[in-house]
Amino acid sequence: MRPTERQVIIDSNRKRLLGMLHHPVDGASRPAFLFCHPFGEEKKSSHRAFVDIARRLAESGHGVLRFDLFGCGDSEGDLGEATINGWLKDIQAARKHLAQEFPDRPAAVLGLRLGATLAAIAAADDATVQNLVLIEPIIDGKKYFASDLRRMLIKQMMTEGASSTRREDVLQRLERSETSLDFDGFEISGSLYRELSALDLSKVTLTSARVLIVQISPRQTPHTELQELAEAYRRAGANVALQPVVMPPLWNLLDEVDSSPLADVVVTWAREVG
Repeated sequence: MRPTERQVIIDSNRKRLLGMLHHPVDGASRPAFLFCHPFGEEKKSSHRAFVDIARRLAESGHGVLRFDLFGCGDSEGDLGEATINGWLKDIQAARKHLAQEFPDRPAAVLGLRLGATLAAIAAADDATVQNLVLIEPIIDGKKYFASDLRRMLIKQMMTEGASSTRREDVLQRLERSETSLDFDGFEISGSLYRELSALDLSKVTLTSARVLIVQISPRQTPHTELQELAEAYRRAGANVALQPVVMPPLWNLLDEVDSSPLADVVVTWAREVG
């Protein structure tokens, strides 16, 4: 027998979120994982990897719930109305749904990029989450958004020969809520921009959780920012492992990426903690 998969609907703040539940074959009480996806094009590019990792975990005896946040993917809602607080409530609702599906299993949350940041914030406010996987988390929200905006404007210059938009002008207009931004086909409102810019993962306190921080990079040496994040969580009392994985940035490529090195690390860690 193989793990089964079925679509589920999650009720969150009177909106319906679409999810996919991966049910393992065995009945062992290993942690059940909630997956938190990245934002925008990064979500689309990493979708295949999320599916592969979820299936690997299910084959190893873990329940998994993948779901789309409000305004994203196949869930209800207009992205232009999305907020960080609303997305955190979505994660909380999805956590409750997962707990109902697997009531005897410990809670675990896995996130990639912005999804990892949201996962850490949600876990800090939920004592039932004792297992946390942060894959290339966004530590500084303002730097993340400015970097992606720069990449988008460079892409515009390469395809159109020039860009009529200055990054500084766009950021100032977003700051004043004078505009929303079509961000590679995804609408960013001024209020969501300000919330994203205010994110600072170094100020999120994780105490007793077991945490796996994964770096995806061409090099084996962990980046300074991730080392500092790991040390901050250790000082707060968390049991932290920092694991570099040498592979391409799967969230930033159009071509399919072999995600097995990342899946190996996640499954091995999950086996050790559960």
